Amino acid sequence: MLDAYMRRLHTDEGWRVLTTQQKKFDYFVTDTHFRESWRTAVDVLGTHAGWLMQRIALLTLRPEGIIGRRARQCVEVLARLDYAPLHAHRFRYDRMMIRELWRYQWNVASFDRLAVGDRLHYRTDVLSLVLLDVREPLAIPASSRLSRHKGSAFPPDRRADHLRSQLGAPNRIMVVVHCPDEPMDVVRELGIIFERDTLRQLYAKLAERVATGTRVDPEPYISRLYDDFPARSLSVDDAVREVLAELDRAECRNARTGPAAARARAAIMRASEGQYLDWDRWCADLAGCGVDQRSWAVTVVASEYVQHDVPDARCLISRTGRGLWQAGHGRMLDQPPAEVA
Repeated sequence: MLDAYMRRLHTDEGWRVLTTQQKKFDYFVTDTHFRESWRTAVDVLGTHAGWLMQRIALLTLRPEGIIGRRARQCVEVLARLDYAPLHAHRFRYDRMMIRELWRYQWNVASFDRLAVGDRLHYRTDVLSLVLLDVREPLAIPASSRLSRHKGSAFPPDRRADHLRSQLGAPNRIMVVVHCPDEPMDVVRELGIIFERDTLRQLYAKLAERVATGTRVDPEPYISRLYDDFPARSLSVDDAVREVLAELDRAECRNARTGPAAARARAAIMRASEGQYLDWDRWCADLAGCGVDQRSWAVTVVASEYVQHDVPDARCLISRTGRGLWQAGHGRMLDQPPAEVA
């Protein structure tokens, strides 16, 4: 059953303003976060909602981006790509937010990947930036163009000029930045991050800032985040050396913990040779020899070596839709409205 707002998107395939993928719309038409956020956008922006959504992108600097001190470099790269910050928001991921944000991709995630992902996401606050694509005219939506530049979560599939490559994202779990792929994803994600009243204010603020040419400076947010959370290396090799040194010290402290330390060390060696790290078993051995299983180094090692996906599983939504936008399957709204808000 379609509510009035979804019915308008359904009529004459109006959803093509927000996505090129009918499969995505078929999922989102009953997705609470998207439905509420789109209703709010239409209530605040009226017929200009789709126009604005095509011109904004959303980028979140994840905990590893904050700890790894990649935020300033990220903002510099975004400026070179012609993205201007309209809004900055600091928040902390929680369990339900994480699972809702990636609901249609994490259906393939292994339990080990979920567990390590939680450890990572809970580590620090994050910084989310709403960005305006200042290129005119737009060939594809701002979010789709940014999706092209961010690069794949899979390191072998990235080019050197991709944002994740430039920021040194080490693996599929530690990807440094997150960016939704299409306007429809941006709408849904904003509906997850913000309560409705706050979201109403945000949509009105974004429209006003686009109309007036107002921008925000992320630097004060970055400085406070850096003050609040100490820097750490994103290097897997550094993390492996640190954990192995901890295991050596654990063996020296107490002979009774030697077997657990030996098993934990052997698990790292096997993982470096291609065998997946068993997260629960490894944590039990680390605890058994007195090594902090919640340390940053342990999290980095696990992010590289646990099994990421359930074998032969497929994401509910795996395509970005970018190629379809480039092929003209979406509906670009080229003419700016006389009044955005």
